[in-house]
This record gives sequence, structure tokens and C-alpha cells, in this order.
Amino acid sequence: MATTCEDIECNYTENHETDNLNVITLTPLKTTYNQGDELILKISLPATNIYFGKEINLYKSTGDNSALIILLSDNIFQNNILTFIKGSQGTYPNWFNLPYNSETEMYELEVKTMLNRKGMYSHYNGGEIEFGTSSCPDYKLNTGFIGIEAYSPIEFSVI
Repeated sequence: MATTCEDIECNYTENHETDNLNVITLTPLKTTYNQGDELILKISLPATNIYFGKEINLYKSTGDNSALIILLSDNIFQNNILTFIKGSQGTYPNWFNLPYNSETEMYELEVKTMLNRKGMYSHYNGGEIEFGTSSCPDYKLNTGFIGIEAYSPIEFSVI
């Protein structure tokens, strides 16, 4: 599993921050939900891609059986019920593990979030996916949500 590095000098390949790759879906995307409604967070990321400027198979290059996504905030997940269809919870509420699926050759995550907490939600658009098996990632992929303008928050209310 990929991990983040702290207090260690890491050398990794990263797609440029301004080139966030929109690979995260959040459906249904509305401005108002009722308490008990469900949102589905989903990522299907091909292991073989050109996200870092040339074709690379991240699974073969890193041996990482489970990439880590660190979303920029955890507002959607606090005090709500998460059900994992694919993947698992990471160390913190906004960290998720994306296991590699050898049948599809994809890193996949699918999480249902039952919205129990009433009120306003504001969630930053994006995060980073880390690939590598050491204490520092080999690759970092800056990501965003499909259908959300760059640098715009995801905002909605639950009544």
C-alpha cells in the first residue's frame, strides 16, 4: 500500500498541479439532498496511462497493489455512513485505498456515503493519488472531480 512521507526527502514523479486529471465522480451531484440520501464516490483509474507525460503501467512500475488517494477535505464523510463497494478506508476520513484489479487492470474505488448530517457541506475539489510501496510514493497524480470546475468547491445542503 502506498503511504505518505513526512520528514523524509522524497523523489517522485508528479503530474503538474495545474494539470489536475478529473478522474473522480460524485453522483448524483445536486445542490440539495434529503437526510438519508446516498452519494457515490467512484474512481476507475487505468494502470497503463500517459498521465506523467509518457506511457507507463503504474502497477508494473511500482508493484503497488493498492494506491492511496488523499482528498483535499473530509467534509462529505464526517458524521455520515460509508459503505465500501470497492476499496477501503485509509488512516484518515479523507484517505482511501484503491486496490488494483488485475481483471480490469484498473485501480478502483467505489464508496457509498449516506448523508445523515443535516446542514451545509463544502468540499474542496481534488486530491492526490499516490503510487508506490515504500514510505514515499514513486508517483503522485493530482486529481479533481468530473463536472466540477477547477478550484471550485463542491457545495450542497442536506435537509
